[in-house]
Amino acid sequence: MRLLIGTLTFLLWLLTVGLGIAEVVVLVDLLLAGYSTVLGWLGVVTEDYGREYWTGFNIQTMGALVLGLGVLAMAVASGEVYLKHYGTAKAWRWLGVIGGVELLILGLGYFVSPDAFYLIGLLSGT
Repeated sequence: MRLLIGTLTFLLWLLTVGLGIAEVVVLVDLLLAGYSTVLGWLGVVTEDYGREYWTGFNIQTMGALVLGLGVLAMAVASGEVYLKHYGTAKAWRWLGVIGGVELLILGLGYFVSPDAFYLIGLLSGT
């Protein structure tokens, strides 16, 4: 029974890490949408490839780097908690919180910027 619970915990941890990686794409897309919205409020023309294009490119790159490091930290921290407390209520509560936050981010991304899900589909080959 302990082996079954350990295997299930590992698979669920793997699922949360995979969702975290997919969320990097969604959050970077939301970051760029926010940047474009702020530029629109300021009346900046964004159709030409001027300074705003390269600023957006740098925001995208740095955002992906920071979010990727965040996913890595989440994977290590949650893996440690699961390893130390697997099969207990604390591990399942931690899994529920992480899964809920990830689904909330994916849901927000789906309604605010569905282009990210098109990119995820291209990356996954579907």
